[in-house]
Amino acid sequence: MDWQLKEIAKQLGVANNTLPELSIHHISIDSRTILQPENTLFIALSGERHNGHQYIPELIKRGVKAFIVEEEIAGEGVFIKVENTLLAFQKLAQLYRSQFELEVVGITGSNGKTIVKEWLWQCLRSQFNTVKSPKSFNSQVGVPLSIFQIQPTHQIGVFEAGISQPHEMENLAQIIQPQVGVLTNLGSAHDEGFSDREEKLREKLTLFKNAETIVYCSDQVFVEQHISQYIPKDKLFSWGKNGKLQVEKVGTEFHFKFSDSIFSLKLPVNDKASIENCLHVVAVLVLKGFSGEEIQKQISKLGAVDMRLKLIMGNYNSLVVDDSYSNDLPALDLALNFLKKHRQGKEAVVVLSDILESGLSQHLLYKEVVDLVNALHPKQVVLIGNEITQFASMFNSQIASFSNTELFLNEFDFASFHDKIILVKGARRFSFEKIVKKLSSSVHETTLEVNLDLMVHNLNYFKSQLKKSTKVMAMVKAYAYGSGYLEVAHALHFQQIDYLAVAYVDEGVDLRNNGIHTPIMVMNVEPENIDKLANYKLEPEVFRLDQVKAYGALAKDDFFIHIKVDTGMHRLGFDASEVGALVELLKQYPKLKVKSVFTHLSSADDEAERDFTLSQLTLFDQLANQISAACGYPIMKHALNSAGIQFYSDHQYDMVRLGIGLYGIGVSEEAQKNLAVIGTLKSRVSQVRTIPKGESIGYNRRWKAESEMKIATVAIGYADGYDRGFSNGVGQVFIADTIRPVVGNVCMDMIMVDVTGLDIKVNDEVELFGPHISWETQAQKINTISYELLTGIGERVKRVFYEG
Repeated sequence: MDWQLKEIAKQLGVANNTLPELSIHHISIDSRTILQPENTLFIALSGERHNGHQYIPELIKRGVKAFIVEEEIAGEGVFIKVENTLLAFQKLAQLYRSQFELEVVGITGSNGKTIVKEWLWQCLRSQFNTVKSPKSFNSQVGVPLSIFQIQPTHQIGVFEAGISQPHEMENLAQIIQPQVGVLTNLGSAHDEGFSDREEKLREKLTLFKNAETIVYCSDQVFVEQHISQYIPKDKLFSWGKNGKLQVEKVGTEFHFKFSDSIFSLKLPVNDKASIENCLHVVAVLVLKGFSGEEIQKQISKLGAVDMRLKLIMGNYNSLVVDDSYSNDLPALDLALNFLKKHRQGKEAVVVLSDILESGLSQHLLYKEVVDLVNALHPKQVVLIGNEITQFASMFNSQIASFSNTELFLNEFDFASFHDKIILVKGARRFSFEKIVKKLSSSVHETTLEVNLDLMVHNLNYFKSQLKKSTKVMAMVKAYAYGSGYLEVAHALHFQQIDYLAVAYVDEGVDLRNNGIHTPIMVMNVEPENIDKLANYKLEPEVFRLDQVKAYGALAKDDFFIHIKVDTGMHRLGFDASEVGALVELLKQYPKLKVKSVFTHLSSADDEAERDFTLSQLTLFDQLANQISAACGYPIMKHALNSAGIQFYSDHQYDMVRLGIGLYGIGVSEEAQKNLAVIGTLKSRVSQVRTIPKGESIGYNRRWKAESEMKIATVAIGYADGYDRGFSNGVGQVFIADTIRPVVGNVCMDMIMVDVTGLDIKVNDEVELFGPHISWETQAQKINTISYELLTGIGERVKRVFYEG
């Protein structure tokens, strides 16, 4: 992009003759991810709980000069003031899109949008220079961000659009301007935002109002019955049993007939949803004139697409950002921003391959690469490939160059990666997954995948239940409920969380040493650690009079504490009878500064105990007011946990403490509808065998086969936190799109699963807990709670953190 600031103002209808001559190369809406501030235009978006204007002073200090704003801002920056910054952002994206003549495929639907987009991009790029939406950028903000990736050399664009309520698609349609539309599966997702399914269909089809051709599956009965009411029939290109592209499955093959062409394909997928997604791709390729032979060649390369940026614990106390799926300029920009977010105080290393099929000259392409990488200031850059190594001298870092991946694996000193964060970013043909495997700290087959995007979704849901002024303290104790407290804390820090809470002082020190500056409350700490608390700016919870005396006697400067009062939980806290003595001690030790007074609700999730909970809150009001009055300065109050936010929002005080809800475990059916579990526990099949009728399975012969069975042995056991209570049919797993029981006793490192009738192979993936196997439901089966399952996941289970 190379726009002049004056032209941008003119296009937005803003008359400002005082604007300086300033070239804009980048547009940003996120203050945290700006890598090249001098030529970046920052658009300050405002939401219900977010206001980008508050970050402008910091951005000016960092070198950003130009801003689009809704508010009057004083400062040395250059400001273009508009009524609505989101509409201005979308308007600029629309104008940018209109500069290009490329053909655009627009994709919408309820399910499958992102995978169809990714697969279609993979296939089309064999013949066309193709640009696509990164990850699942399909929202009111994501679509404009996607469009700004278009370059003059691109021939086809593939962009997805998603909506959750009426009237959202109109603006996206003006931005994407597709000539070809693809309507994927129309399911129940976001049904609640529309009056009925027909309204949702009509709104989604708004994307295609000016398109020339719309691809859809005629086997979707509801869509087939209604689509022609909104789209002229001569624009419809259907596929299915009776579609324009006739599709019939015969054995393991799919037979196709279109006009005078007949061909057969073997699809690389076998589950229903993936087959439907793949056939959407086939239909578009047919439209583009691909032969059956060429289509087979392209779809054979498809498979499970992992578009997620992953953060993995590595060898040498390192962190590995795994983005070995693809390498292009937009994806590199995203990956560098991801690394910046999760840097955790570590020096950065970037491992890069050649960028293939960009459509740009090598000089222009790698100048962009160099600018992006240099803006991050990594300690070292490793270049792999015959092209990128030619530009080694342009990088402002230590450089190591290799012509191919094998040379790098064989010759590089990996010990030099000690205590680094390493981005591994390579085109598929360079097999960078070998590098990730080399760097990974564990070969254990079992992983806990933690989706940080879903955690942010949960955080925003709870924030939507609160007043704007209410602060949020996030609980990252107990290894962040088993999820990994450093990585979770960094994601929350990036979201500008108000407070973090840890169980022990060493956890707080770890967070400080890894670049977390957010205020931290420590829940379990004794006064002898006061120097460590003071040095690392950690704030202890106090709940005994002797603690107050000790902290008061040791405090050399102002020392912040959080006072816990007991209102009925009877675990920790000052009794009502002790508050008078507490107040006198606070007067005696003026260097002790009370940051907050709080209590813990014992039964906020139990409607039968509502009267008791209300009595706790009444007592808390009395005690907190007594302490606050004695101190004579403002003190925060907080009482609500995740359940309290849901059921007692009238008592949110100054702050709430968000625990299990942050990780996606709801305390009611209503809450669970709006939350997403962030952790998925997975393993793999180690062996498959057939057991004759009458044979026993597992320790103590507790399970016997009543008929011939096929058994899959899976690499997880009670040493990993998979409870022995799940033995002998109690536990279930998700495998090959079905729910299957655990048979025999759970072993230390293995479980056995009945997979009779399924086509199961060694290394097939198995979900133990996650979107298909509810943590809560499985916990109930063994008379426990989901907290115990989450926090019980063993340390040898590899945590993988990802976004997308």
